[in-house]
Amino acid sequence: MNDMQSVRNRLNAVLVKQVNAEFLEDQEMLNQVRNEKAKIIAEVAFNDPIIRARVNYLFKQQH
Repeated sequence: MNDMQSVRNRLNAVLVKQVNAEFLEDQEMLNQVRNEKAKIIAEVAFNDPIIRARVNYLFKQQH
C-alpha cells in the first residue's frame, strides 16, 4: 500500500463500483463500497507517518 498510484487505482475502482451501485440502487454493493473506502482510509492513515502521529496524539488527548 506504499505506492500512491495503487491507492489511486483502488479508489478509482471503488468510485466506479459506487456509481454502478447507485445506478442499480444496490444497497449491499453500497455497503461494500463504504467498507472498501474505510479500509483504504485506514491503510493510508496507518502508512503515513504524519497522519499516524496525529491520530496517536488525538488518542492520547482522550485518556
